[in-house]
Amino acid sequence: MNAPVAPRALEGRRLFTVDEFLTVAATDIFADGEHAELWDGEIIMAPSEGGAHFNVKAELLAWLVRHAPPGAKTGPTGPLKIGDRTLLEPDLFWFQPRGRADIPEPAQIMLVIEVAVTSLARDRTDKALKYAQAGVADYWVVDAEGLTTWVHRRPSAEGYGEVREFGPSEPIAPLAAPHASVVMAALFD
Repeated sequence: MNAPVAPRALEGRRLFTVDEFLTVAATDIFADGEHAELWDGEIIMAPSEGGAHFNVKAELLAWLVRHAPPGAKTGPTGPLKIGDRTLLEPDLFWFQPRGRADIPEPAQIMLVIEVAVTSLARDRTDKALKYAQAGVADYWVVDAEGLTTWVHRRPSAEGYGEVREFGPSEPIAPLAAPHASVVMAALFD
């Protein structure tokens, strides 16, 4: 009599490592303008940017470049490796660079900003948990339409211990550059 065979936990699905995902992405499998992230081994397609998202991101990018801490680089929509099976693409971030070909990892990250329209709920919950578990100390979610910003701090394995909502006219100072503050509504004056 044959012993029973254990069922495959993910029948019909294949999980990827970050290295495998990067190899697949390098083959131009994704169309121009398509954004994909790797979440716990699964490829997740991100929505494309609309006008509000693009404009808020452009204004914040200019502000971040002007106010970056010494030695920090500003990343616009780039990869952030969180473990072997997760590769997120935050809209904007400050990081301490290591090497020219290295993908930043959480220990190098000083600030992550997600600009959201359709992804607002996911960025404030699922993505916030991923960043918190990775130890990202300063994570912001900006509502591109209303310019409300949620600032997440004090990361842990359970999530962020502090989440504060800022209105469009309230100044927000990054942890890595406490002398600088941004007022979202003032970016468009």
